[in-house]
Amino acid sequence: MGVLVEDTFTEASNIDLASHTPSPTGTAWAELEDTAGTLTIDILASTDTVKASANDADDRILYDCTPAATAADADVEATLTAIPGSGQARSFFLFGREADASNLLGVLTFIGASAADKKLFEKVSGTPAELASGDNGTTAGDKLKLEVRGTTAKLFHDTGGGFSEILSATTAVIAAGKGGLGFGNILTSTDDINVNWRIDDFKLTEFASGGASVAITAARMTFGRPVAFATNVLVKRGTFLSGSPVIFTHIINIGKGILNLVGKNILLREGVQIGKGILNFGRPVTFTVGAISKIYRLSIGRGVSFIKGVGSKKVGKEDVSKITNPEDQ
Repeated sequence: MGVLVEDTFTEASNIDLASHTPSPTGTAWAELEDTAGTLTIDILASTDTVKASANDADDRILYDCTPAATAADADVEATLTAIPGSGQARSFFLFGREADASNLLGVLTFIGASAADKKLFEKVSGTPAELASGDNGTTAGDKLKLEVRGTTAKLFHDTGGGFSEILSATTAVIAAGKGGLGFGNILTSTDDINVNWRIDDFKLTEFASGGASVAITAARMTFGRPVAFATNVLVKRGTFLSGSPVIFTHIINIGKGILNLVGKNILLREGVQIGKGILNFGRPVTFTVGAISKIYRLSIGRGVSFIKGVGSKKVGKEDVSKITNPEDQ
């Protein structure tokens, strides 16, 4: 589990991405599909980004990376360091759960002038289908992320303040597979490849399925890099977690103990449930919409932020859905 492929596309000269080894993490890139028959995705050494080798109408070019994810739950993300100045049919996309060019799941963006510039899509047995679409704008420096958990696919967009969920849909593509990126008509036959996209900081991360449990038994755990618990977590008495950030996405069963979260950027995502026990926050923490559905006791502390819709159950004598100024609690 963890980061399988991470690539900053650093090279001394311009080369085909297929001739490049992902760095700092990963094995290789390979061309998956080129409907024009003459195109490549290239690294531009002057900016350490990737781009299409040429403009082409009504075609697509896809590259995938290894190693492939062995778990179906995964994230695929990248940064859009430059975007085309015009042309509403010019698309860039990320994909995951890829078995081959005919079976994959992805997120797609057009330039901001497009009417629906973000899309979730899947391709099953060669047939593409739009799962959801929205209009969120696109500017240079934005980050795009595909998140898949079980049968749910989500598109996240970061304009500089952190990732926000834009789209969510149910998908029929449920098996683990490779991740990758591409340009052109993956979804709509009239979409185009454009050389003015510049893509950087690609990452493929896999997670354990939500059905199992991870037991946290150490008196104190410190993480030097971001860590995500995408499975149920069993916490022993008096456990401390620190690091930046620590992310929970499933059930946290504290039992009769106390979980002290003392790191930076603690994030409890939608679907987290808190069992019996006490949850303390020593540093600022953010709860997203719908983050906590069951809580026994919560020690709020200072610097805790609640976003609308957080709580559905009572916390001691307080209902967290009614808390407007948690620093005063």
